[in-house]
Amino acid sequence: MSQRLGIDYARLSAINERLIYCAITGYGQDGPYRDKVGHDLNYLGYAGVLEYIGAAGAPPVLAGVQIADIGAGSLLAVAGILSAVIARAQTGRGQFVDVAMLDGAFAWNVYHLLLYQLSGQLPQRGREQLTGHYPCYAIYQTSDDRYLTVGAFEPHFWATLCRHFGREDFIASQWAGGEKRDEMFAFLRAAFRRRTLAEWLHELGDQAICLGPVNHLDEALANPQLRHRQMVVELETAAGRSLAPGIPLKLSDTPGAIRTPPPGFGEHTDSVLGSLGFGTAEIAQLRAGGVV
Repeated sequence: MSQRLGIDYARLSAINERLIYCAITGYGQDGPYRDKVGHDLNYLGYAGVLEYIGAAGAPPVLAGVQIADIGAGSLLAVAGILSAVIARAQTGRGQFVDVAMLDGAFAWNVYHLLLYQLSGQLPQRGREQLTGHYPCYAIYQTSDDRYLTVGAFEPHFWATLCRHFGREDFIASQWAGGEKRDEMFAFLRAAFRRRTLAEWLHELGDQAICLGPVNHLDEALANPQLRHRQMVVELETAAGRSLAPGIPLKLSDTPGAIRTPPPGFGEHTDSVLGSLGFGTAEIAQLRAGGVV
């Protein structure tokens, strides 16, 4: 596309050698998949990441957020561009930043890849340390049909949880399998089903267990930590009040800020066309003809 429009890196860098040009694609600028179409779940599938998400014996589950698009695409693009900026300060030249969402998604395999090389066994969905196979790192249902996250991965967190329930005998069996694992799961599932999510958060929320709620979006928007960190920003847009995520990077000397709200559909059409040289009458004609 960029070559067809005459705005590819080769042409533009010939005009300005300091240019940093970033392209985010699904599969990258070369290789057999270069022209293949795709979406987030396709990249996660090819990368092997989707294989881990879900319960044992059940099909893979979509994560619900765009892991490859945002985490492996947009965020890596920022890292790549900033790296190129640093390099330019040393060399005086810009460069092409090639970001493939498949590449980025595959890089998220680091933990499972390590275990695979150590054990020689392929990771199985719902049967690994961080996929809900063990009671210390799992999701539990409460009496009001809400869910609680327990991430007592380290031994001292697990010990605190076991002692709270008077089950010191579970402490040494944190990574046990078979009947012992089933026994611990059965006990904890039954225990957590006896009270509501709010009651458990009140009772256990301040203990060193690594525990928290599975929040609904409105609860996340009202979360005191996110609010304190200015991660929920209220903006005034042409359509009225709007909420947006804040700036997740907190810089001590040059903090970021949202300078303009997200535009409404077509809100900037006239200004963009005007910047391209179209006059008011021409824009009106384009609108009348259904072009814009």
